[in-house]
Amino acid sequence: MAQHPEHCDQLMGFQALEWADPNWQGVGKLPQGWAIIASFVAADCQVRGIGKALFQATRLRAQIAGVCNIDATIRADNPSGLRYYAKLGFIEYQRIADVALSKGMVADKVCTAFSVIKPF
Repeated sequence: MAQHPEHCDQLMGFQALEWADPNWQGVGKLPQGWAIIASFVAADCQVRGIGKALFQATRLRAQIAGVCNIDATIRADNPSGLRYYAKLGFIEYQRIADVALSKGMVADKVCTAFSVIKPF
């Protein structure tokens, strides 16, 4: 989590990492040893290196926990999210077409991965 240095009550960004569910039977099932990442940086705080700093800390924690690979699945219509993960070294490994979203919306998703233990 990153807080604004001048406004301690303003959240600038956060990142979450959780183990992939080995019992998941739906689309996007991941192998054992994989974790799933989610990132957010406030719009007015982007392009300041916050996301990169958050990922450096997350990557270290993932190594300590024994994570092999980190999955970031991003909507195809989210170019800033795709660029962010690509800059960190995530590599696309799958596209899932026509994923049902809330309110009847449908979007493609891009599955990307980062190898924590060796080059992907």
